[in-house]
Amino acid sequence: MVWQRGQDVLTAKSLMVTPDPRLKLVSNSDLQIRNIKPTDAGDYTCKISLMGEPIMITYTLEILGKLYFNF
Repeated sequence: MVWQRGQDVLTAKSLMVTPDPRLKLVSNSDLQIRNIKPTDAGDYTCKISLMGEPIMITYTLEILGKLYFNF
């Protein structure tokens, strides 16, 4: 399994390829992005091989606004 953002490989199996500490694999397959930024918007693709056949799904992350917290 590989996670990519555009042509950049983020993960390969359980190995984090990108040096961004905000990215994490959850449950060995889900990609989690912490402290999200507007620059994180874009297409994220998960690619796997099932019985030799490539399967991929692309998710589009849109940042719609900024969250404000008053404490």
